[in-house]
Amino acid sequence: MGYCMKIVDDVATEVVTGDEDFLSILANERPGIWIYDVKNQGGKHYTDGVFWEQQPFPSWTLDASKVWQPPIVKDNDIWIEELARWGTVDEGYAVHYNKVARDYLAETDWYTIRKSEIGTEVPADVLTKRAKARADIVDVVEE
Repeated sequence: MGYCMKIVDDVATEVVTGDEDFLSILANERPGIWIYDVKNQGGKHYTDGVFWEQQPFPSWTLDASKVWQPPIVKDNDIWIEELARWGTVDEGYAVHYNKVARDYLAETDWYTIRKSEIGTEVPADVLTKRAKARADIVDVVEE
């Protein structure tokens, strides 16, 4: 027993449990390209008889074996795309929370611009949250 998968635009879009004989029935009832595999590969890309994962990060490249490779050899816990290097889990969290804080500041900058241009006060809760966002930003060493 395995899985019959419909391939659309090089992606396994439908997965039905069955055997290889069931594959021909599916192909007749639901036109398209159907393949059989013993593993459920739903959602994975399929090219030239090989299933492969979605690209984990924009900087990674797909090798000839359909395996994603990082731009540099792994030398730490996790890949941090924003720093284009391997780093610790703590650095990964810092980068994430820095982004959240900076995004909030960018989204609320218009309050401070409005204040400087026409004098309308910035709401107290926004000032408090902006102060917290600035305090939450930490330095992450970029190598």
